[in-house]
Amino acid sequence: TSGQVITDLATAVKELVDNALDANATTVDLRLCDYGKSLVEVSDNGTGVAPADRVLLARKYHTSKLSKFDDLETLRTLGFRGEALSSLCAVSHVAVVTKVAEEECGVRLEYDEHGELSVETMTARSVGTTVSVRDLFHSLPVRRKEFEKNLKRDYGRLVSLLQSYALICTGVRFVCTNQVGTGTRHVFVQSAPPGGPSGAQTAQTGASGLASLRASARAVLGSKIAHGMLAAHKIDVSLAAATFALSSV
Repeated sequence: TSGQVITDLATAVKELVDNALDANATTVDLRLCDYGKSLVEVSDNGTGVAPADRVLLARKYHTSKLSKFDDLETLRTLGFRGEALSSLCAVSHVAVVTKVAEEECGVRLEYDEHGELSVETMTARSVGTTVSVRDLFHSLPVRRKEFEKNLKRDYGRLVSLLQSYALICTGVRFVCTNQVGTGTRHVFVQSAPPGGPSGAQTAQTGASGLASLRASARAVLGSKIAHGMLAAHKIDVSLAAATFALSSV
């Protein structure tokens, strides 16, 4: 069922963002062209893809982040199942530019529809990974037509998804832009600068966690909405401990 992982624009971007956060990125840049119809590109400053993993990166049954069944009880990653790039290769043109700290320069990798590495060339890049997805659903004419028809609706869902990531990942800076044709690039989601440790740092409890959430809310939703938020303690009605949250008034 891995081919059904990518169902719309939001799920395609979600898989790439999850991988960036799992790579301990503190900056995630999303670039869309024509609301994602032509290009979806996610770039991060994470650890990069190790040379030994590159030929397997988009293959089926090779990229699960679980080593044993018991790992399901102690998940530490977002894209734990794997095969996101394999699923993307089946419905789009995928290219990856990556570099690890031990390398002098980066490498550009292109994969075919089966996830096999077809082109590998040297290129300039800092440590991290960039994944480019072109012509989403080009291999599925009916789904492609439906995608183009509902592009603005799917784009709206994507904006909501990215706002959620930007609010909760207080240690990561998100910058998301869209360009229509040759027009000006428009920023549609941008989070506050990282204030915590690297990686997908979720909201902390206490005053520091509240301050981080307020800063994220101000950057993502605007100062007016952030100013109208109050700290609220969830009532312990079961075995759950009291947690910290933001509630809009």
